Amino acid sequence: MVELKPGDFFCTDGTGGLSRVITWFERMRAKDGRAEFCHCGTIIDSVGKTIESLATIRYGHISDYAGRKVLIGRWRGMTPQGHAEGVKAISDDIGQIYPFWRLPLHALGIAWISSGKFQVCSERVAQHLIVAGFDDIGKWEGQNPDDIADMIRRWRDVEIVFDGTWQKETR
Repeated sequence: MVELKPGDFFCTDGTGGLSRVITWFERMRAKDGRAEFCHCGTIIDSVGKTIESLATIRYGHISDYAGRKVLIGRWRGMTPQGHAEGVKAISDDIGQIYPFWRLPLHALGIAWISSGKFQVCSERVAQHLIVAGFDDIGKWEGQNPDDIADMIRRWRDVEIVFDGTWQKETR
């Protein structure tokens, strides 16, 4: 059984056309030449409620990914206050449409150009962590799901909470 904590963050794979395109572009720009995830989100409570950028910026649940490959990370420095500030920063625009126009910037490798409040899923995860106090990330602009997955797997201040196929009873 996986014990989730507020502030955990996740990456997941996808099988649709857009998912494959996102992963292909990530792989082309990845330092290690590998990428397997096309989506990210932030877990905001211990029962698995999430904030995500999908067709709109919205709340979801980690159980929505049952049967899919999921990687969950936890920044060791997360505090309740930091998490609350991070959630406030990324939840102001719940209901807003997904910024599809930013995807070409990611494909061209110039997504670091400021986007104001318009963030793809991985940029939203990075912003939550930065506002919570995880300064090592630098800028949230330009972060992609592969960057977030690499952070979970390789950064010493982040631990792997779960890595595998998510099942409804995993929680």
